[in-house]
Amino acid sequence: MRSSAGRPALPSTFYNTSRYDFDKLRADAPQLAANLRNYIAGFSPNMREVLERFDFDNTISKLNEAGLLFKVLERFKAVDLHPGVVDNATMGTIFDGDTRTVTRDGVKEEAVVSKIFPTTHFGFRKITVERPLRLNFHATPARLARLEHERGFLALAQSKKESAAGAKEQAAGREQQEAIRALLRTLPPTLYKDRRGFETALEAAARSASVKMASPVARAILAALAERDESAAICRDPAGAAEPDPELRDTESVPLAEPVEAFFEREVKPHVPDAWIDTARRDDKDGQVGIVGYEINFNRYFYRYTPPRPLEQFEADIKALEKDIVRMLAEVTGTTARDVVE
Repeated sequence: MRSSAGRPALPSTFYNTSRYDFDKLRADAPQLAANLRNYIAGFSPNMREVLERFDFDNTISKLNEAGLLFKVLERFKAVDLHPGVVDNATMGTIFDGDTRTVTRDGVKEEAVVSKIFPTTHFGFRKITVERPLRLNFHATPARLARLEHERGFLALAQSKKESAAGAKEQAAGREQQEAIRALLRTLPPTLYKDRRGFETALEAAARSASVKMASPVARAILAALAERDESAAICRDPAGAAEPDPELRDTESVPLAEPVEAFFEREVKPHVPDAWIDTARRDDKDGQVGIVGYEINFNRYFYRYTPPRPLEQFEADIKALEKDIVRMLAEVTGTTARDVVE
């Protein structure tokens, strides 16, 4: 509802300050997309918060490009949502038309009746599914060559200082790079399938060669000599927790009406037993795991199936076309239709 001052008229809990209503929107079909956006933007903040969940702006663009926006608006315009017709409990739901055969005044006809869905039918929680990082480590010539492109290793021979001081730092950095190369060439030709085991071997070799490595350099060495390996041990942080593999990260959309854990155990765990849910990613509004979103599949809820014509009609059309072809050939050749057929 809207008062003359453009503010909510009691006892409404939301309002719309746009100059448009459904009749005015329908009256300006060429500008329907822009006007509908204006209408939605005119709702009070508490209602816009709900509408933004449905990503209406993107939906309007898709429907407008497909030439369906006016038809969808017509469908909504035909629905009577007056409080005397729809009570408060039902108003909190979203409807969809369903075509059925009904009898009116003794005559059967097709009519669109409403199906009622709870709002949770269109809502979901997007959860992030993580899988553990598994790496092997091997000091092969090919992997050692990758170290030359790692930022942490390249930074050793760089300096922000100018002139002689900068040149001195760069020279010292190059010497350290060469010491690290020599150190890595002394590592045993072992394929390590446990990161901690490789780190232990690397630290022992560094102590033996009296080579000090800062954390950025150590990370660069690990990155260069590592490759993903499903058969390797899980990489863990200092607290012992499994580290996630960014390349295996995935998302799942869990229906709002279903508990996240139940969905995860049924749909994810049987296929990837080592997966887990990133519980740190939570919705800003309710604080629960998973980001809440809404999506209305307009093809699913507004498409009406039209059965194909009977085969007899197709056959009749083909025969009619054949007759037309024979007639035209007869006109071109100057013969009768019977002569063309023979």
